[in-house]
Amino acid sequence: MATQKQGKATEKAICEFCGHGFSPYGIGSHKKACQKRWENERVDQQATHATSSEPLLPLASDMLDQARPDSAPPLEDGIKTEYHPHSSRITRIDHFNEYGFPPAEAPKPKTLDEPWHPFRSCIDFKFAEIALKSHLNKKTVNTLIKILHACSSGAAKFTLNSHDEMWEILQGASNKLTPSAIPTRGLSIMYPFYYRSLWDWGMDLVKNPFLASLFEWDAQRLFKFDGKTYVRFFHEPWTGDKFWKAQSSLPAGGKPLCYILYADKSKLSSFGSKMGYPVIAKIANLPSEISNGQGLGGGSVVGWLPIVEDDEGEKGKKGYVDFKRVIWHESFRILLESIQEYSKVGCWVECGDGVQRHLFPMVFILSADYEEQCIMALIWGSNGLCPCPISQDSEATYNEEKMPQRLGDAESLMKDLGLWFVKNAFWSIKNSDPHPALSWDRMHSYPGGLGGKHILPQIQLILKGTCETAKKADDQIGNLPHWRNLNHFDHVTSVTFSDARKYEDVLKMVIFATHNIITHSEHPAGYLLLKVLRSYIALDMYAALEVHTAVTIAAGRKELLHFSKALKAYEQHNNNGDSEKNWEFLKCHTHAHMFDDIVAKGVTKNYSTKPSEQMHGPVKKVYACVTNFKEVEPQILQHNHWTAVADYIRAQLDNLDEYHRQDDSKILDEADDPGGFIHLGAKQKEVTMAQFTKFINNFLVAHNLPRPQNKALKIQKTDLLTEYRYLKLKYESKITWRLVEDYLRCTPNFGKDQQPRHDCVIVRTQKDPIFACLVFAFSFQVGDQQHLFALIHAYDAPTGMLWRKDKDLGLIRVCARPRKDAEFIPVQSIIRGAFIVPTFESVDVDMFLRLQEMYPYLQP
Repeated sequence: MATQKQGKATEKAICEFCGHGFSPYGIGSHKKACQKRWENERVDQQATHATSSEPLLPLASDMLDQARPDSAPPLEDGIKTEYHPHSSRITRIDHFNEYGFPPAEAPKPKTLDEPWHPFRSCIDFKFAEIALKSHLNKKTVNTLIKILHACSSGAAKFTLNSHDEMWEILQGASNKLTPSAIPTRGLSIMYPFYYRSLWDWGMDLVKNPFLASLFEWDAQRLFKFDGKTYVRFFHEPWTGDKFWKAQSSLPAGGKPLCYILYADKSKLSSFGSKMGYPVIAKIANLPSEISNGQGLGGGSVVGWLPIVEDDEGEKGKKGYVDFKRVIWHESFRILLESIQEYSKVGCWVECGDGVQRHLFPMVFILSADYEEQCIMALIWGSNGLCPCPISQDSEATYNEEKMPQRLGDAESLMKDLGLWFVKNAFWSIKNSDPHPALSWDRMHSYPGGLGGKHILPQIQLILKGTCETAKKADDQIGNLPHWRNLNHFDHVTSVTFSDARKYEDVLKMVIFATHNIITHSEHPAGYLLLKVLRSYIALDMYAALEVHTAVTIAAGRKELLHFSKALKAYEQHNNNGDSEKNWEFLKCHTHAHMFDDIVAKGVTKNYSTKPSEQMHGPVKKVYACVTNFKEVEPQILQHNHWTAVADYIRAQLDNLDEYHRQDDSKILDEADDPGGFIHLGAKQKEVTMAQFTKFINNFLVAHNLPRPQNKALKIQKTDLLTEYRYLKLKYESKITWRLVEDYLRCTPNFGKDQQPRHDCVIVRTQKDPIFACLVFAFSFQVGDQQHLFALIHAYDAPTGMLWRKDKDLGLIRVCARPRKDAEFIPVQSIIRGAFIVPTFESVDVDMFLRLQEMYPYLQP
């Protein structure tokens, strides 16, 4: 019998300079080289930041902190929070469970006696007509109906008499927040700029008592203990290095007030030519769930930039392009005027919690697509010699070239560096260099760029090679199962979208629908492209994480290298053919900054353009439904301000309601898990459980549960079992470490087509988790104890050797047991749902991390 030599397990030694693990036998030579590199970089930084009080170039403890003897003893799964030295707050360690992170006249017919039929009355019809013509949604209509019923029953009194009276009262209520000042200022009357004070808007949030507890004023470095070391992690902006550096630049006790600014042109009408250019502001000191949301604390339109119409006679000429950029930056300079002086000397403000703080405003994040980033950074764009807006130091270059002895050559010298010789508006604000403030945008770079506009079209070209392959791919993607929060597609070969979310979903499904069509033997180039897509999907998963650790960042950087190698292999293969596709474009480069941005400013959702672009929808509705289509800019800004006032009043009313609300005793649903983690719904008719007697008795014995009088259970005809066809369960997310909900179905007729739907799950077993299909869910009662069970069809039969395709494309092959081997399990054994198709791969980021733990070959 063959035996395997047993060697002593060797633990990795951690380098104190870079934080990477090495064999104890090889760390010596690495440590010397790493120390030399670290010392050289520290000297460089000291020369650049001689006046900074911030510790320069921290050791690996910044990302992977060894528990020191003089520090507090580590807790299992403990969370350590290090506050910035200027905060005067001591380091704290919380238990994981106690740590909270923190959408032509015709003949007239005979007159009817009741022309409003089938409505029950004329007034009912008039209400429905107004609701339809005003484009009111279901929630708004139901709210209005409740108000009308309350008035008609006498429970409430309605005293408004007209539209004018309502707006007059609203105007009077406007003083609850800083009035919306929208002066018409600009370079000339031809290019007016409408705006409100950025400082006053920010103060409305800072002084709001309902938001006071949500503001974070101090930079933090967060670590989670993994059993051996404290591993650093990132989520909100104040957990990144940029916030720490910003607070280091302020006087002791100074607090950064960090603005997030977004700007982009948008068509206000689907059929007209009217364009809008809103500037949207958010506060990075608030949690992203608040700042990215709508309502109190969310983003708000603070400016409306002028649009310089294209002149065909001047289009493309340098002077005209210069003029357009000057108009943009002069307008933005006006917007920033209100925070300019405060950014240098600060301002003492009594915040919503009654505490006086010395606030220093700064532009912390600029959120925009690439075209807008080029304007913000004043670079030449994709045609310039340095088209990346982040890899620049334009202010120093501008000041150097502006010197009198070099003024004549300044423009040509700036052009050689890919820069416009125009003064940038952001230079007037301290700690607001636009280049590090600009951020990699996942939506435009990945699903709306590299994935949706480049990788997918190349795959579609291959599928369109023959009618048979096109039809097969469309049929296979149409037959994939439906899944919550995942768009379903009937076609793949010819689809295009304006919604990046649909590109994101279809790209996840393409490998499922094409892995048996685009094979290594039939389409060698296409197969290499599928490997590129597989690596792209992994990168998109890392980009979507809502909490990043030093481990996931290192894995993401490794996947970036893997993507580059896969793309290079595909390009080299095509160079031998007749492909004309050029992969040297900006969005194939900018993701190199993704993980640097995460370390600096937190996870990608903090600076995503998606929440701000979603605000274009309400702006368009205001334009279409509220304005008179003449000088719409001040009308839209005024309506936005009134909406903010309404949100403020609503927060007060909600607070009053909560104060008066009685604590109603909550009846526990008969199909709820006592722990509160599982709920069974879609209750069916009760049936006798006589046929389950043997199973129930065996279950009670196996789990050492009490049986009535310690005897075998005798099932009576009156004893009933209840079937359920819907499961809602909570599980700990691998992304955020918080509880999230999953919704699962096991029903013979689901949806409008009444088709069977039996979702798949991951099930916890005594050995390892397995995949399974939900067949049947039910509950039964023994004495006073209710038990929740499910019948599952396990997918843990042997699958044989690992296929090359599975490893190349990141597929996980599972095999079902014979149906006769279906078994019962307590529903508490279900970990979460799983999207399983004829060949399996992950489609969400939590599953992505779980599968990497279960199948090491998926790790980068």
